[in-house]
Amino acid sequence: MSDPLFPDESIEIRFRRIEKQLKEVQNTPRVANISTITGGIQSDTVNTSESTSSLLFTNLATVGPTVNAQVLGTGRLLIMAAAQVTFTPATSGGPHGGHMAVSIFGPGLTITLIRVSIGNVPVALDVTFTQSAIAVASGLNAGTYTLQMKYLSLSGATAPVTYANRTLAVQPL
Repeated sequence: MSDPLFPDESIEIRFRRIEKQLKEVQNTPRVANISTITGGIQSDTVNTSESTSSLLFTNLATVGPTVNAQVLGTGRLLIMAAAQVTFTPATSGGPHGGHMAVSIFGPGLTITLIRVSIGNVPVALDVTFTQSAIAVASGLNAGTYTLQMKYLSLSGATAPVTYANRTLAVQPL
């Protein structure tokens, strides 16, 4: 039986050509479905309502939420964070409210990435609202990273801030 594309080729030469083609296919990089590589969107929620009077970013009594995400060759992550925030402003002037941040921990890296805040709220007003932010982290090396939300109070012990229904979601891009 002869090959119509190579009618003068012997069987031995044909097998060598096929073997060479198979090796090339085996050595060719393949792209898998992104959900196979990353598991898609990773998310975590902490529903516990907890307060802080820390003037520095800190964990609450229930740490998190925390998400592990696989950074691909693009070096980018889409990060979404939200929490219900409650505080009673201090009786004296100055900034009142809190900051929420997402820290990224990975191969040789710690970054406070998302920082959304409120401040200078009228002193006679009790405040409860949902605070959220969306950001893209870029320039990351490929690998596994841990992302975790952190919190602070702008007024410290004068006006502690309570965070509840804290949610963190991360999508590799």
